[in-house]
Amino acid sequence: RALTLCNAQGLPVEQWRSSWEMYRSWLDHLTGGDDSYFIVDNKHAATFMKTYRRPTATVFLMVHDSHLATAVNGPASPLSGSGDVVVPRFDNFDGVAILTHKQAEDIRARVGDIGNIHVIPNSRAVPVQPVEGDRDPAAGVLLAQLRPLKQIDHAIRAVTDVNHRLRTTATLGIYGEGDEGPKLESLIQRLGVSSLVQLKGHTHSPAK
Repeated sequence: RALTLCNAQGLPVEQWRSSWEMYRSWLDHLTGGDDSYFIVDNKHAATFMKTYRRPTATVFLMVHDSHLATAVNGPASPLSGSGDVVVPRFDNFDGVAILTHKQAEDIRARVGDIGNIHVIPNSRAVPVQPVEGDRDPAAGVLLAQLRPLKQIDHAIRAVTDVNHRLRTTATLGIYGEGDEGPKLESLIQRLGVSSLVQLKGHTHSPAK
């Protein structure tokens, strides 16, 4: 097959043998040969961007969650779906941003120190803001996709355990959507904490 770009008159201007070849040509056109910086934050884009090598292009991969499916065997544990795609290809990127020093150590233990792994955490120092209005210190909120990697079941069990041991009524409102929803709802019902732990779905106003 071939992908053909035609002008306004319908005449062929350029042709590529694959979509990736077309994407690379588009990026070349977009940057015009100037120094350019690309930040890649998902496995689908990473599989393509690892092939975009230009003297003027700096391609940085951002790993924003765990690269492991589980952690039962430490650094040698099975890779997650996205980790299996990107971790073996770290050397194809100019830089790789990892969230924690521990995760960076685990990755170096697995693939070696290839010199392009950098720790850039999500957190940053910000001034303490006063809390406006009344706030219940026993009311917790969790915002996340409902998927296994987020380990939301741990939070549900933790709140349940605290309430049981301390005889308190701490609550947890969980905002988000995902395939784990039915499983988490079943866990809440099984633990008998539906009045204290609730799945509230997606929200556009997390501050409220």
